[in-house]
Amino acid sequence: MRAVARLGHERFALYGRDPYEASRIDSFLDTSLVFARDAQLYLFALRESAVPPDSHARAKEAFTTYTAGIEQALQPDRMFLVGDDVTLADIGFVAELSLFSNERTRHHALEQSRLEPILSDAQVAKFPCAMAHFARLADHPAFAPDVRPYLARLSSKTK
Repeated sequence: MRAVARLGHERFALYGRDPYEASRIDSFLDTSLVFARDAQLYLFALRESAVPPDSHARAKEAFTTYTAGIEQALQPDRMFLVGDDVTLADIGFVAELSLFSNERTRHHALEQSRLEPILSDAQVAKFPCAMAHFARLADHPAFAPDVRPYLARLSSKTK
């Protein structure tokens, strides 16, 4: 992803407009990798009938840490994580949260394990800027054709 963004820099500055922005984007991408590791293990665990509490706890901590960083970066009133337009940082964020939204389709496994969803209303309410950013990106023309149908498909599985 980073290599492709560098190669297409002349068309669209997904990797930022200068070395400072590129470094900030790298920080977000590196943090996304840490979150993704715990999130993927958790999402795989949700496919089983019982979810190990330690997997849930690690995913919850990873989600909280990751989303708190996003929340901080969007203060005060930033529209994008780095710079004035969509970058790899935003792409990574919308991809990670979209994937993590699969948790909503596995409420039975959580109930069976007596665990609360990480994407509960109470948890999500702690990160208003991050969640608003996710909603904004999901509606952005660059994301909507893929993200909106994906989220709708997940939503239809929770009913």
